[in-house]
Amino acid sequence: MVDGAIAEPRRSERQTLRLRLVWLIAVYLVVVGLAVEILVLIATMGGSSTYAEDFRAPIYDAARVLAHGGNPYPTSAHDFTTFPSVVVPPVVLFAIVPLALLPEWPAVTLWLSLLVGAAVLIPVVLQVKGTRCWILWFTCPAVIIGAFHGNAILLVALSVAVAWRWRDRPGIVATALTIAAVLKYWPFLFVCWLIFTRRVRAAVFVTVATPLVVLGSWAAIGFRGISSYPSMLGEMTRTLADHGAFAISALMNMGVGYSAASAVGVVLATVAILVGRRRGHWGAFFWTAFGALLATATGWFHYLSVIAVTVGARSPRYDRAWLYLPALWLAVDAYFVGGRAATAIVSVALTLLLGLYAGRSATRERGWKPPGAG
Repeated sequence: MVDGAIAEPRRSERQTLRLRLVWLIAVYLVVVGLAVEILVLIATMGGSSTYAEDFRAPIYDAARVLAHGGNPYPTSAHDFTTFPSVVVPPVVLFAIVPLALLPEWPAVTLWLSLLVGAAVLIPVVLQVKGTRCWILWFTCPAVIIGAFHGNAILLVALSVAVAWRWRDRPGIVATALTIAAVLKYWPFLFVCWLIFTRRVRAAVFVTVATPLVVLGSWAAIGFRGISSYPSMLGEMTRTLADHGAFAISALMNMGVGYSAASAVGVVLATVAILVGRRRGHWGAFFWTAFGALLATATGWFHYLSVIAVTVGARSPRYDRAWLYLPALWLAVDAYFVGGRAATAIVSVALTLLLGLYAGRSATRERGWKPPGAG
């Protein structure tokens, strides 16, 4: 008995040491693997030539023109593959004017700091707990790429996170989604989520406020450039649609024409949004986000940071749904195998699997009644 009592702790200690060694090896491999992935990604994105490119030309330069009384919107055709023209409404440029008064370097630094701050705030807003979740969030390729390019998608993601956190506060959720819709337009489809979950006041507010804010800011500059703005957006969409990371891009890279691919994208988006209609509060939230991305012709890979937000919204603590974030590296790697079409197919497939897996219990949410139920 004495020998047995002495031997048992020794076996337990050996098992503990062995387990710790396995965990250390696993963590080391994950850290090294992610470091390699990130370095390869940065090298692939072209270094300084693409650094903060989504801010410098289409926002910063345009805001400087606006600050000096000029027309920030072009009146002639542009090569959108080499020069990203202004696609944001004037209200965004007005908000950027304080940065536009600074030289480019400090302005870009402050803008990127704002985006990083938004990335930090998102898990805080969603009340995410646990080191694993935070690590997975900050190593998510959609978040990294969005910050690298200086894209406002991280501000959109923060607005969507705020909308979810305070979804029962009509004023907050409506304001947050209006900001998101003004920044990128496609988040306007979150109105469907508000309707499906009976948040009608907030839905009406977003529906009315978004066009008022956009048109009001245009009125402030005397509607300069508004006549050519729709055609410019259309030209940009047609030019860059095959550069995206979703269904429309996948189809175009497989030889389907723009019109046919866009029609398929709209159909898929409609189906996705309607699927969420009876899937609970989170289900409606996720499927609306997925549908909005499917309908977006210029849906860039970093837009998936909004889907990452839905993961944190569903599970503030770690569970298997969080594996979606590192799995997105598969979509990045797919580019080196099959180009943009492969990235788009893997992105859509992973997001669809997330919805099917994570949405299994959505219809059993406490207090949930589908639209039309008594």
